[in-house]
Amino acid sequence: MYESATDQDGDRAAHHVPALEGRVAALRAEGARLDPPAPLGIDERHVGRRAGRQRARRDAEDAGRPGRRMSIAGFAGICAVAPALPLDASIVRHPTAYEDVRPAVREFERRNAPGEPIYVFAASVPAWAFYTTDWSAPDTSRLARMARLASSGGPAFENAAPRGRAIRIGEGDSLAFPFRRGREIIGLYHGAQDRHATGLVQQVPDTNWTTNEARRIRNAATPTVWLLMSHTYGLERSLRGALELCVDRMFQRDGVVLARFTSAPRSSECSQDAALAPRGQR
Repeated sequence: MYESATDQDGDRAAHHVPALEGRVAALRAEGARLDPPAPLGIDERHVGRRAGRQRARRDAEDAGRPGRRMSIAGFAGICAVAPALPLDASIVRHPTAYEDVRPAVREFERRNAPGEPIYVFAASVPAWAFYTTDWSAPDTSRLARMARLASSGGPAFENAAPRGRAIRIGEGDSLAFPFRRGREIIGLYHGAQDRHATGLVQQVPDTNWTTNEARRIRNAATPTVWLLMSHTYGLERSLRGALELCVDRMFQRDGVVLARFTSAPRSSECSQDAALAPRGQR
């Protein structure tokens, strides 16, 4: 019976030999993929030089692997976007805090009388066009015109470079178009270009900008005229003093100014204390 048990064990062992050999082969293959310990070398009284060279070689090989390259690229990407994160986070928390033109447009739509024109400051043109468009039936010709005027190279591009010449009196007179019950007068850019690294290239508008734009606004008065300004630098305040018109109504919020001026005040008092707000954070 003992021998019989031994034979049975032998049969079982023989039966499991192929499986055992398979496991050993798998372990051998796995071991071949592992990096062996770095050999300790003694060379000219320096211990471990051979190991150091091999480690440096492996580090160089690791640096070229896709995973390592992706890590470097990811770190570089974080460095590129990190400076803008505080502003982006603030905009997410307060989406209307950065010179939102929409409330001023709604105020104009509630208050303007038939025939009253509005002067739209160059930097306000894109937002004005957007919020005054009926997107269920958009006026595509008007949108195309606005895009042409306010794009780079257009006469109302908000961040255009200085002209290098004085504005001619009468320049921009053709930039007045029918709009609903009145007219929209598109402002000319002032030339005080803002560069990210160095700031404004000049601290005053181009020569004659104030005089010419004030003349355009005065000539449009019927006897009232609206003015919409946003994203200003502060230097545009000179336009208020040059208008020689009385402030009839003022709406001001978050750096956006909407004002109605009149050349025929209803009383002897004429409000002259309206100030055009300087640029807030963009």
